[in-house]
Amino acid sequence: MIQLRYTWILLTLLVLGDVLALAQAGNTATITAEVTRTLWLDVQTSSMDWALDPTAGSYSKTLDKDHGVSLKANENGWTLFVRAESSTLTDWDGSHYGTKSLKSPITLTSYPDTGVGTGHTIELSVSNQELVTNGIKGKTKKVGLGFVQPVSWEDEPLPTGHTYHTVLTYVATI
Repeated sequence: MIQLRYTWILLTLLVLGDVLALAQAGNTATITAEVTRTLWLDVQTSSMDWALDPTAGSYSKTLDKDHGVSLKANENGWTLFVRAESSTLTDWDGSHYGTKSLKSPITLTSYPDTGVGTGHTIELSVSNQELVTNGIKGKTKKVGLGFVQPVSWEDEPLPTGHTYHTVLTYVATI
């Protein structure tokens, strides 16, 4: 009889233990997050070598969309700008600019993918010029680039070791 009573008490405690386990306590945690404006820019072609000839009147170079500029943005309305270190190609000895430069600036035309934004044609300048406006958000957007450099008989050849040179800086903003 004592054995049975002891088993019954043990079973009762086990059942009560399961019932007590169903009771809970809780609280909440709040997560507040902001998505930052994000814009990514990559210039696919970092260097170009041109052979300029005054008999041709101008030199043209087109970089297709896979060799131009790529952008990604998480917001509509981005703008792609470009500026040049000098407004015309200028004598360069590898470390310093000289005094000679070509007579005309480079004309640059942007060719964005369909639905990317509005492309523009500009003359390179030392100030920011709009290449693409009204850019659309989303995965990688590609922009082809077309360069035209007028060459005249007044443009002088340079000594060995010198080239005509400028550096283009691309900037994108939202």
